Parts: sequence; structure tokens; C-alpha cells
Amino acid sequence: MVYIERGQVFPEKPKVPAGDGGSDSSEIKPTVFKSWVRRNPSGPSDLPAEAGRYHLLVSLACPFSHRAIIMRSLKGLQAAVPMTVLHPLKDNPKGWHFVGPEGDERYPECRPDTIGLDARFLTDVYLASDKDYTGRVSVPVLWDTKTGRVVSNESGDISEMLNSEFEEHAKGVPVPDYYPPHLRSEIDAISDWLGPELNMGVYRTGFATTQEDYEAACRRVFAALDRCESILAKQRYLVSYYPPGASVPSPTLADVRLFATLIRFDIVYYGLFKCMLRRIADYPNLQTYMEDLYSNPSVATTVSFPHIKDSYYFTFVAQNPAQLVPRGGAPFTPEVSFCRRKLGVRDSAQPQESNGSPAAAEASASGGAYSHGAFVRPDSKLRNWITADGSSGFKAEAGRYHLYIANNCPWCHRCVLTRALLGLHDVISMDVLFYRRDPDKGWVFNPGEPGCTPDTVAGGIGGIRELYARAGSAEKSVPVLYDKQTATIVSNESADIIRMLATEFREFAAPKSPELVPHDLIRRIDEVNGWIYDAINNGAYKAGFAKGQVAYDKAFDEYFEALDRVECLLDKHRYLLGETLTEADVRLFPTLFRHDHVYFVRFKVNKAMLADSYPNTLRWLLDVYSLPGVKEASNFDHCIGGYFGRWAIPTVPLRPKLSYSLS
Repeated sequence: MVYIERGQVFPEKPKVPAGDGGSDSSEIKPTVFKSWVRRNPSGPSDLPAEAGRYHLLVSLACPFSHRAIIMRSLKGLQAAVPMTVLHPLKDNPKGWHFVGPEGDERYPECRPDTIGLDARFLTDVYLASDKDYTGRVSVPVLWDTKTGRVVSNESGDISEMLNSEFEEHAKGVPVPDYYPPHLRSEIDAISDWLGPELNMGVYRTGFATTQEDYEAACRRVFAALDRCESILAKQRYLVSYYPPGASVPSPTLADVRLFATLIRFDIVYYGLFKCMLRRIADYPNLQTYMEDLYSNPSVATTVSFPHIKDSYYFTFVAQNPAQLVPRGGAPFTPEVSFCRRKLGVRDSAQPQESNGSPAAAEASASGGAYSHGAFVRPDSKLRNWITADGSSGFKAEAGRYHLYIANNCPWCHRCVLTRALLGLHDVISMDVLFYRRDPDKGWVFNPGEPGCTPDTVAGGIGGIRELYARAGSAEKSVPVLYDKQTATIVSNESADIIRMLATEFREFAAPKSPELVPHDLIRRIDEVNGWIYDAINNGAYKAGFAKGQVAYDKAFDEYFEALDRVECLLDKHRYLLGETLTEADVRLFPTLFRHDHVYFVRFKVNKAMLADSYPNTLRWLLDVYSLPGVKEASNFDHCIGGYFGRWAIPTVPLRPKLSYSLS
């Protein structure tokens, strides 16, 4: 938020509240410009309501601007009160700005300064009104073209003026009074808690830098949403209001205030601000209420999802360092029938080139960390092979080998799953590292953390880098399969590890455990593994770690095209390759286990959740999760803590209750 002090402009970053019960610097401060436009001026600060005299300066991204924009539209004041839309990207130290004379084709709604100041920035408007102004530079602004001064920059006041004072200048059919005198006390009472608890509460949550402050703020947000849900279970709008002679209820200013936050919630606040306990889509009354308001063309035309998403995800760099804008998330995307998704989808891809290794498709991703902005996973270098007969120098033996894993890592997860499904707990021992990598030391042991262990086989090392250093390697990844007999790292390639466990340790597997790599399905397993790895398993990372919007968009599209393909396969079979669980299922499960509540937000693959749009895939996920050992091998708490704790703002989202009972 840009701030002016005695005419000097400073960039001001949002401040973190001092505490749940203390002063809250994330709240909107009192505004300075407090004049009032009236039909019948009576006081010294009153100005006469005149068509064309006043001009509204707004951002389509800002929820506070949105209130005024909605009221202008509902009252039919488009001609009486002209409006200029500022550029959504605050990509400069002076904040909100006008487009230049050439405009910006990405945002055709934006216009240059049309109030006669030849202003480039909103700060110019504030200083033209008062050269000694001190305070925030915010939108909306109601500008008086006759006096050359700001009338008000308080969204609530501007909304009230537009509702009440311009009746004679409205165009179209008569519309209700959205702030009727006999209900003002009730509307104000709702606004008094709705504003701090929800409208500003989402910001308090998103800007919190301590876990304690974050959790307190987040719980207040959802308490407010729950309260709204309860009210709307009994009536159509927040206040029961029937305009004179009307047989249907009408919304009020309280609903305008609520709508501006709801319409941004699932696409912005849920992920960017970590308000992740629930989506608005999970509230039956709030969702249908929002759709009800949106069905009014006077409201729908005020909503710009591109401005909202681009502005938030570009502006709040602490929450979104890469400034990538998620492709999905619009709350009113028309439903696409599953039968349409099936059209043109093939059961299998053309076979990929292979060097004969079970991990050929994954190894092909080597060649550096990024290519044209696209994330490329480096190849693992330590890749010895265990054989049942020992011909490779490493013989499959009970008690000889040891796994090092971190539960949040999906590549580790597939190894732990394979070990569990085959009943190899007593054959291959395992230590669990802390789920959050240390920025300097990498994966470390933290036995005091629930679910983590100390090192038990390599002399009590503090972290995995020490193990690599003994092998003369600079690598630092997990999982690691370690040979206790020779003190050697056998492999740090998860695809190789699970193939070895499934094929070379077969004689040690528990009775009735699945044969994950049956000989007659090897070709098909490798084929499916290839495209699932590239588009889904690694595809989530390619989206999440893309260095540019083009690379992100490509990964996003490929991810959901592949998910659609998975959905079609599972429409025909219980598992990916038929009625029997195979390695292909084991390799896919860790990614989809994380999709709805980690990758959807963290990696911005937010076109759809499995729980909403992929019934066959969701059924498969539940099915695999129910198999013996899978639940115990899947630590959702470590996933949440590992992925979200590494953000620039290291608060960990309050965990939602998984609708498909994965915890």
C-alpha cells in the first residue's frame, strides 16, 4: 500500500497485526477525505448531486472498489457518474496507475486519466487535491471535477452516496433503496462484524507471519463465514428486506459488502492467503447466494476475474514470489460433461523411446534445472541395482538395506508405499527425515517432531548430505536406498528403488501381497508410467516451479489433459491397467493424494479438484488408500507442513477436513 506523508510518496508494505487481541495494523485506517454529495446539501462539507460532475476512480481487482462499482451499476448511474479503471498491476513504487494513451490490450477496460490532470499515478490525484496530504493512497476515489478535489476515498461512504443521492440522475427502471432508513441499524450491525472479521480478516490471515497470528485470523474468517452460512440458511439475503410493493426480497449494502469478498475467495483468498479450511463452494448456502447475486447482469458485469487474479497474484510477492497467475479457479466456470472429456482421448500413448532402464522416462528429464522457463528435474546419479541372485554385486537380502525418506516428498512416498504394500517392513528398515528442508543443510533429522526419527544406521548423522559426502557426492535428494553391509548408497532414484523392491525382493514379500510388476504387463506399465510422470507426477512441479507464465500455462494444460486421460482409463477399470494394482498405480497415488489440498494451491494446478470433477479418479484414490498399509504409509500432516512451510511467509494452513476421508 503506497503512503504519502506531507506530500512525499513512500512505498508501504502491509503490516502484520500485533496479535489477535492487540492493535491491528492490517485494518483499514480512517480516511481523510470526508465530504458528502447530497441531493439537498445542508452542511459545509456537502456537495450538490449533479450528473457528470463526479468521477469514480477504481480498480476492478480491489474488493473495496468493487462495492462502489456494484452500487453504481445497480442504480443505473453509468452516465451520471463516469468511471475510470486503473491498471490492475501495481508494478511500481507509486502503486495504482493509469494506462498510457496507448492503453493495454490485456486490460481493455483501463483508460488514461480522464479527469483533466494528465495524471500517471493515483498519487498524482491525491496530491492535486491536497499537496500536503498524509495517508494511504487507495481506491475507490470519488473525484469532484468542478473543485478539483477528492470527495471521498471511503468505499462505504461512496456506496451510500451512489445509493441515496443520485436518484434523479439514474437511467433505467426504478431500483430499490439498498440502504433503507428503517433497516440501517440492522445493516450497520452486520457490517460492523462483517468488515473486520471477513472483509479485512482475509488480509489479516494472508499477511500474518507467525503461526499463532495466522491461525487466530483464519479461525475468525471462517467463524464469520459460518455465521453468514447460518443466516442464509433461513433467508435469501443477509437482511430480510422487501421494498415497498415488492413480493420478492432485495439485497442491501450488507450483501454488496459480502459479495465483493465471496467472489474473490475461492480464486484468491483460499490459496494466496491460505484461507484453506473450506472453499465457498463447500458452503451450500453461501455458494448459491453468490450465484444468485451474480445472476443479476448489473452485478455480473462488474466482475473481472482477469483483473482480480492478475492483480493479487502479481502484487503480493511475499505470498507468490514467482508472480505466476493460476489458470483455474473461476467460481462460475460452466460444467464440462464427463462424456465430453472422453471424446478424442486415447487409451494409451505411442511408446516412448527407452534406454532399457525402468526409469527411462524419468531419466530423460535430465539436463539442468530449467529450460526456457520450464522446470526440469535433474537425473539421479547414484543408480546401482540390487538383484535377487546378487549378480550385480548387491544381493537382495533381508535386513541388509535401509531407506531414508521424508514423508512430504512424493518420490519418497512411492517407495514407502511399495514397502508397505509388499509387507517388507522387517526386510528393509527405514528412517524418516524432517519434512521441511533446512535452507542450508537440506534434509535433516528431527526426531522430536512427531512421525520423524533419528538416523539409526549411519552413526547418527544429522542430515542426508553427510551420507552423500561420505560417498564423494554433492547430491542431496531423498529417497536414498542404503546398503548397511557395505556402507554404500545403492540408489537415490525412486523409480529404480520401487522396481527393485517389486521384482528383486519378491521372495521376501508377504503372502497375498500384490505383484506390482507382472511380466506380461511390463511394457504397458512403462508406457503409462512415462506419460503420467511427465505430465502429472513431474507435471505438478513443472507448473509450480515454472519461471514464466508461458511455461506454467503449458504445464497446467498438460497436467489436466493427462488427468482427463486417467479419468477415462478408470472409467473402464478398477486400476490403471485393469483389475489388478500395479506399479503404475503406486507411482500415481502420491501425486493425486496431494492434489486437492497441496498442489491445487501450492503449485497452482487449480482448474479442478478431484473431489469435484473426477469421480472415477476419486473412487480409485479411495480404493488404493483403503488397501492394507497405504494409510500408514501416507502422512498428510507432513505433506502440509513440508510444502507450505517453505513459502516466503512460512505459515502452515489450517488443515481442511478432507471430504474423501484421507486422514
